[in-house]
Parts: sequence; structure tokens; C-alpha cells
Amino acid sequence: YTGPRIGILGKTTVDVDYKTANGFNSAVIQILEHQGGHIFVGAFTDFNNQSNKGIYRSGIHYLNSLGENDNRMNFGSRANGVISSIVRLPDGKFFVAGSMSEFSKRSVQGIARLNENGSLDTLSVDVINPDPEKKPLNGKDTVSAFNGGLNGFVSYVFATSNNSIIAVGTFSAHRKID
Repeated sequence: YTGPRIGILGKTTVDVDYKTANGFNSAVIQILEHQGGHIFVGAFTDFNNQSNKGIYRSGIHYLNSLGENDNRMNFGSRANGVISSIVRLPDGKFFVAGSMSEFSKRSVQGIARLNENGSLDTLSVDVINPDPEKKPLNGKDTVSAFNGGLNGFVSYVFATSNNSIIAVGTFSAHRKID
């Protein structure tokens, strides 16, 4: 599912206007064209040695058409593992999948739905609060709106026309948090 190979005949040159100097520090697995730039997903944690300045790019990053960092997408705290695939749904949202257990510090178990701006699609739920009088805010939690997870690795996700996905990988069960 890695896609077609395209042979290039003729002369090629390096685009000197593209601002990427050092690139990503590990594998880029998929690139998705979006808003005049590209969303990169993979096993990386750094871009252009920015981690030296305390800026981390874990698993997902957006670059504009000139190869520069762009704040157009808000991926929050990003992933804590590899993102192997990204797909945009007809409604504008995205699904990312791979081997990450968290995205933006929320449990996702290998698969997550993102809003159009790249933030994790979340919702607020009621939870058991052992001390509601002293800590009334502990009765709510923010969780991933996509209630599910997988017990393995997702290699690739495909969008369907009804804003759902088909996931391919080495997993044997889909989980739902109850």
C-alpha cells in the first residue's frame, strides 16, 4: 500500500527555494498535500534540528510550499509513537494511525480522528468523581471523540465516502472504551 512508483525522465534540479536544511531526524512514511503545503507523518521527533531549541515534531508536521514551518495546523502535543498513515475524510477531518498510544496527551490506541485544523477531535465525558464536594471539576474528562483503538500496528488507512475509514495492518481486534 505504499503507492505507485513514478519514473522521471529528463533533467532534474534541486529546488533552491525549498527551505528544508536538515529535514526530519527519522523516517517520513507518508506525505499528504494540504492547503498549499504538505502534512508529513512518520517516525520522526525532530525537524531541522529544532529539538535543540525545545521544539519537538513527534510523528506529524506541516510544511508550507516553501518547506518552512507553518502554524496553519495545530497538532497540539502530537503523537508519542509512529504515525504510519494519514487520510482526509470528505467532511474535512483527518484520521491518523500507526503505533502511537497517545495523541496530544490523550489515549488513542493506534488510531485517532483529527479536526480540520489538526487538533485531536475530543469531547467531554462524565467520570466517577470520588470527592465531588472538594473537587467538582474531577467529574469530567476530555477524551478522544473517536471511541476505539487497535491492539497492533496500523499500516494504512483509506477514507470511505461516508466519513468512515478502512484500516489495514497487523492487529486482530478493535477496542471500544466503555
